[in-house]
Amino acid sequence: MVRHLSQAFNVLLREDLPTGARSTWRTNEENSTCFCRTLFENHDCYAEGFAAANSRHIIKHDPMSYKCPAHKLPEIDFHVSNKDPPSDMELDDLKKYMSQNPVNDVFIFGQGGWDGFEIDPARRWVSAYEGVLEEKVQGFRRPPPPPPPIKLEDPPAAVPPPIRRSAEASPQDAPTSHKPQDSPFGSTYDLPPRLWISPNAQGIHKNQFFVFEQNNIKLMKFEREMRSWLDERAFDSLGMYNLTVQSESKDGTHATMESNLVKAMMVMNWLDMVAKEKDKSWKLTQEAGHWTYVSTKNGNAR
Repeated sequence: MVRHLSQAFNVLLREDLPTGARSTWRTNEENSTCFCRTLFENHDCYAEGFAAANSRHIIKHDPMSYKCPAHKLPEIDFHVSNKDPPSDMELDDLKKYMSQNPVNDVFIFGQGGWDGFEIDPARRWVSAYEGVLEEKVQGFRRPPPPPPPIKLEDPPAAVPPPIRRSAEASPQDAPTSHKPQDSPFGSTYDLPPRLWISPNAQGIHKNQFFVFEQNNIKLMKFEREMRSWLDERAFDSLGMYNLTVQSESKDGTHATMESNLVKAMMVMNWLDMVAKEKDKSWKLTQEAGHWTYVSTKNGNAR
């Protein structure tokens, strides 16, 4: 769940395992059980306001808990949709939030397993939220659909390159899902970085009532098909099956704090990659068979 990912970010950014994901301004007497793992495993901790997921609440009540420079405090927020397709009210709420809190940097999409890992509903809600980004993010236009497959009886023709996130070229075979292609929108066009995170693997404590619709075979097929579809839309994808298939889960559905911390560190590595792609003072260079970022100013590797 993206909410748990947000909580894990706060644990890392506050450098506080016991209470990094907690609303520390709430007194201990109010609820003495919502600490550490419980903040990820007990839904009541979130429902009662003890789990800290949105950074704006921490910045308002306990800004000094972030181990970041005061002028670079993180801005992390998440939006939840429980309908297929998302209702007009849900989309309007997000539009209103984005109008009041302009966000133009990075967008992370994630989902659980309650739709039974069905492809069409997942594509519908991603497309619906892409429409919000198209309306609210300056310069954003969703990529056009891919060209239809070439029939065997048709003469060979050049297939247009896939739409990529950035117009900035990278070396061939770079370790990123977005290899060098010329942007069809010109050198000034740049899609905002978007990452899709797949659901967790289902565990042995899964309620038997849901096993038929939410099983790991369906999840593996779902993750593969979504990755292919999202690549055509210039998304990066982060599959969670391999990370979570043998990890502990108290209810067989939600990942533990440990798994979410690993997930957050993986997303931070992706954010670092995105930042370097956009920073013109660094270029991706191959050295001794490995790709690394090298400063264009002094030649130092990073």
